[in-house]
Formats: sequence, structure tokens, C-alpha cells
Amino acid sequence: MAGPEQQLILPLERVALPLHIETFLYALYVVLITYLLIRPWAARRTVALPLVIIISTSVMFVIFSLYWALDIYLVTAKFYYLRTPELVGVPGIQIQQGSWRGVPSTGGLPPQSFPLVYVQWVSQLVLLVLGDYVSLWRAWAIFGKPRWLYVSLLSTAVIESAIFIMLFITTSPAYFPTSAAFARVSAKARIPLTFIGYSMTGAAQLASTLLIAYKAWAYWKDVRTIVKSRHVAILIVVVESGIVYFVLLAQYGFTSFFDPKKSTWSAAVLSSFYSVPLIAMYPTLVVVLVASRRTVLEEASAEVSVGDMRFASNRRESTSHAISDVAPTVLTLVRVSSEEYEPDMDGESYTAHSAVESGGGELSRTEKGLGSRPPLSG
Repeated sequence: MAGPEQQLILPLERVALPLHIETFLYALYVVLITYLLIRPWAARRTVALPLVIIISTSVMFVIFSLYWALDIYLVTAKFYYLRTPELVGVPGIQIQQGSWRGVPSTGGLPPQSFPLVYVQWVSQLVLLVLGDYVSLWRAWAIFGKPRWLYVSLLSTAVIESAIFIMLFITTSPAYFPTSAAFARVSAKARIPLTFIGYSMTGAAQLASTLLIAYKAWAYWKDVRTIVKSRHVAILIVVVESGIVYFVLLAQYGFTSFFDPKKSTWSAAVLSSFYSVPLIAMYPTLVVVLVASRRTVLEEASAEVSVGDMRFASNRRESTSHAISDVAPTVLTLVRVSSEEYEPDMDGESYTAHSAVESGGGELSRTEKGLGSRPPLSG
């Protein structure tokens, strides 16, 4: 039978491997964001990204760095706090998080760590919102940047941000001392806000994924031309369209909202060690593909646009050739008509009719621009 110390260590061993996986993904994230930031200075063939996208991806990296550091601290704090003989409550906390959906539990943590749990939870949802911003921008760019789509996506982003801000406020009584009245109001409003917020995130991501998937279907022949292998083309389109990202979001939302929290390390907590870093990294990966001009869908769209431009250029070129063919004839007629009544040095006149009568030799010289007068008679 395991002793008391071993009983405390066993729950922490369950989180050791997920925490190592999260640390490994964070190291990959560092390499990815470093590549994104130094590429404009290291390579010539780059795409100028909007400033808001660069800021969003940089902020996502900073937020996930905070999230990872808090994970390390909270695991350590939980281990040391579980060794204390008595777990004391926190005065002023009106709500037990175990009865709430979509929030992490403070079980097994010291009271001074409760605000840090709240900050880490907020950072998760901020990563979701910023990831939606990048996905919506990507769909708008691939779809041709129409104004109606820009207004629709911007409205979606604003509404989603407002809902999550209200969700942050109504969740605070579970981690900070507050009044009983505000705690009751928050308890009633929080569940609908959680459901609406997760639904808005899913709807925004689903809309952007469908828009990009539609373009992938429309340009599938061009994608197959760029990528010769059918299986590789399907894999690239699946990654670039955001289907994988949507599956990650669905898994995260389902486990965090419906997990019963019967244990200290629940399924939602364990899955967050790999789902949150992947959710944070995915939009940055898409931005890196765009910046390095390795996006298949954008290249296929560009080839279609270049084809249209070449067609228009050929029409202009053929028109210019037609004009250049007509121009010498028109200039010849103008020269001939202007010289028809011009006297020569001997006082005689020389006309086009005379040139024709003499065999047309001089007229051919005139058409070629080699001369406009007949030779002087000796």
C-alpha cells in the first residue's frame, strides 16, 4: 500500500508527461515566432503583413508564454500545498468553482494562487479570440477582400470580444472576494454567456473555414498544378483552410464545458496541456506561410489573376500591332497628298499619278520612307 507521500506524488505524475509535451510545443512556438520576426530582414521574397496581424500574433506568443509560466508555477504550488496537513478556505469567495462549467478548479491550491488561476483561464480565452481574428482576416484575404465580408467579419469580432469581456467579469467572483449580490447575478448570467461565447467562437471559426474551403474547391485544379501529389495537396488544404484548428477548438470547448471535474487533474486540465499551445501556434503558422509566400491557396488565386492580366495584355498587344500596321499607310497617304502640288526645283510638278504612270517605283520608295521626291533631271 502506498504511503502518504506516494499518494501525493501519484496525481502529479499524471501531469508530468502532458507538462513536458506543453514545454516541447512551447519551444517549437519560440522557433516559429522567431522565424516570423526575423524573416523580413533575412529574405527578400516576403509579403508585407498588416500591422494588426503582426501585433496579434506577437501578443498571442506573449500571452502563451505567460500561460506556460503559470502552468509551471501552479503545478509546483499544488505539490507543496498538498503536503500541508490542513487545507484552509478563503474568506470572501462566494462560489465553489466545482459547480461551474468551463472554469478551472482551485482544488489543491493555496488561496494566494486563486488569482493566478483566473489569469491563466483568461489567457486561454484571449488566445481563442485572437486566433479568431487571424482566421477571419485570412478568410477575407483569400476570398478577395470584399467590403461586405469585411464588415461582417469585423462585426463578428467586435461582438465576440464584448461577450468574452462580460464572461471574464461574471467569472471573477469564483476567484476574488466580492459581494454576495454580485456573486448571485454572476452565477445566473455566466452559463448563458459561456455557451454564447463558445458558440460565437465556433461560428466564427466555422465561417472562416467554410469560406477558405470554398476557395480551395474553386481553385482545386490550380492547387493540383502547384502540388503534384494529390494526397499532399489535400493535406495542405486541410491545414491551410483551418479544419484542424476548428477540430482543436471543438475538442477544447467540449472538454472544458462538459467535464465533470471529479478529480484534481480532470480531462479538461490534462487536455489543455497540448490543446492550448496548438491553438496558440496554429494562427502563427498560417501567418508564417503567408509571409514566406508558401501558401498554396493564395498562389493558386494569384495564378488565376495573372492569367486574366495576361489575357488583357494580349488584347492590348494585338490592338497595338493593328495600329502599328495601319500607321505607315496613313502616314504615306498624308505625305503623298501634301506633296502632290509641291513644285520641284525646275518648276515642274510631280504627283502620285505621275509615279503610278512611271511604273510605281517612286511610290514604293515613298511608302517605305526612303524618299519623297523623284531624282532631278539632268
